Amino acid sequence: MKRKKKRKPGWAKRTAQGRRMFGWLRNRRKDQTLTDQGWEFIKVSHFPFVFVYGQTSEKERYVCRDLQFLAIFNRDTWELTDVSYQLRSFLRIPENQKFRFQQTCKRQAERAIQKYALKLLYAEEGWKEKGLPLWKKASILCGYRDWIQREAQIQAVGEKGSEVLLEETEQFTFDGEMDSFDYRTYLSYLKNPDLFIFRYGRKVCKRTKEQYRIRQLLREAVEQERKQYLLKRRDRIALITRLRESLKGIDHEVTVIAEDEDGTYDAFHMEPEILRNCLGIYPISAISGQERRILLKKYGSNKEWDITQIQRLGVRDRWIYKAEGAEISNAA
Repeated sequence: MKRKKKRKPGWAKRTAQGRRMFGWLRNRRKDQTLTDQGWEFIKVSHFPFVFVYGQTSEKERYVCRDLQFLAIFNRDTWELTDVSYQLRSFLRIPENQKFRFQQTCKRQAERAIQKYALKLLYAEEGWKEKGLPLWKKASILCGYRDWIQREAQIQAVGEKGSEVLLEETEQFTFDGEMDSFDYRTYLSYLKNPDLFIFRYGRKVCKRTKEQYRIRQLLREAVEQERKQYLLKRRDRIALITRLRESLKGIDHEVTVIAEDEDGTYDAFHMEPEILRNCLGIYPISAISGQERRILLKKYGSNKEWDITQIQRLGVRDRWIYKAEGAEISNAA
């Protein structure tokens, strides 16, 4: 196959400085330094890249302090990237001529990887029907056991499920926990974009399939747990639902009267957002001010009231919720 001829970039043809700079960067045998128009340039080679640094000649005494990074030159493609304002001014490059930078390449790579990964997914038939190995299923269900129980309880009272379960495929990004577009990754992309996209695309495709199967497993586990929870805790769910219904339209503090295990009653105030939670557990940490200090002395910091202990909720001069069979006078 005939190799495609490379075209000389515009910045290397426009001015005498550009032509000298281009020849100096391309030629490996030329000196490591180039002095031109009051500037001294230094090149550091890391094949196929040349890292360009520079300083004005009159500041030679302060090499370490004034040496500036100016650009990266790719000897394979003749592309100049990460061009600094100082080098652009020296080469008299017009403002409308654009150069790529690390963040630009990162966005380009993310889009290309996502596109290629989806192409691989669509080309493979029946991948959604394949499940996870039994040992992996057991490991996931064990690790997510508490989360599955909480999610099932939330869904059991009619709340929307977690977004983790709703997503089909995630948009690939280098800002996540698993991938980063650091300098080494950036140079790998510049060196061979096609190979970079191919490798990352296959990796993302494999990861997407695994994440889909994990979500499917969690959906099934949550649904099964939800059904079991409904059978076992029907009365409790009814209490939580009735209490939440009573708080509709309430946006200020609510008076709570709760019965303790020893038959005594506590009265305190709590925000409706806390009382609307789907689990029916109300921690002492949600109370503030003098009431909290008194109750902390009485119970300690780990105290929680259960939905079955909530006897009444009141706002201003009326009760909005009463537990069935609660016999408390208004004076209480």
